[in-house]
Amino acid sequence: MRRLSSAVLFFVLSFLAVAQNLPRATPAEVGFSAARLDHIAQVLREDAGKDLVPGSILLVARHGKIAYFEAVGTLNPATKAPMTKDAIFRIFSMSKPITTVSAMMLVEEGKLALSDPVAKYIPQFGKVKVGVDKPDPAGGKATLDLVAPGVLSPFKI
Repeated sequence: MRRLSSAVLFFVLSFLAVAQNLPRATPAEVGFSAARLDHIAQVLREDAGKDLVPGSILLVARHGKIAYFEAVGTLNPATKAPMTKDAIFRIFSMSKPITTVSAMMLVEEGKLALSDPVAKYIPQFGKVKVGVDKPDPAGGKATLDLVAPGVLSPFKI
């Protein structure tokens, strides 16, 4: 739950530019629980109060309508300026969670399967090889064999 701020930040950045033009709706009108959304905002407030994060923005939209939009905490801990809904953030090394959420959205839409080989989407990975240590039976130095992924894998999944 504490890592929620990172995910929330991603969604806010994604929707913020579009949010200016989106109509508003009550959470119930788009299938959300107002109490549950309030709970998420409360967790974000508590995180800010404990100095786990300076501040957060929560924007939840569905069916082209904004159901919840809240800014909590501070924009700048040094000046104690309150967080604003139009704040701009540096996201530093957030590429992994952003890419993961994007991939999971594609999985959810049936456009990507987790079992698909990478080469299906990036053909250049079709001839990639992986290194597999091959021990010398005589006790000498091990060698490294290059094989196709999955061949002679010591791991069973």
